[in-house]
Amino acid sequence: LYIYSRTLDSSNKFQNWILESSKYKSLDIVVCDSVNKSVENADIICTVTSSDSIIPIVKEEDLAAFVHINAIGGSTYDACELDPRIFRNATTVVELKSAALNEAGEIRQGIKTNLIEEKDLLEISDILNRKNFTSKPITVFKSVGIAAQDMAIADKIFQNAVSMKIGSNIPW
Repeated sequence: LYIYSRTLDSSNKFQNWILESSKYKSLDIVVCDSVNKSVENADIICTVTSSDSIIPIVKEEDLAAFVHINAIGGSTYDACELDPRIFRNATTVVELKSAALNEAGEIRQGIKTNLIEEKDLLEISDILNRKNFTSKPITVFKSVGIAAQDMAIADKIFQNAVSMKIGSNIPW
């Protein structure tokens, strides 16, 4: 597992948290001093930033030929966690096109610079309904967060916990 944060202290704290709070105490975690070192050989990349910059964090040239990216941060009108050039060779999945077009800066930049078209975006429902599409060497899930989906998932988790008689009831 390769991790990177803007500060070494944050990376080290995250590494310690993973090792202390998980069953994977022997997990090999490498703290990287640059984004490109953390992604260059990755099969799966997860970005979770509070970035609001138009300057991409993950650059196209740093990626392996085949990679999946979960990009769940930087959800503002202009924010770019990902280099918009990534979308040229990517199958891109979003929760809802309308939300991504309003809140995902890298998708907005990709469309503005003709690297991707709105019709190229797949919604989660397209995947669940087995819509035909051609998978590309790079797959991207860009999430901007949809409260209704969060509530539906939380309800399903709660119902499963109740039926399995697990968890704790916390009064409030």
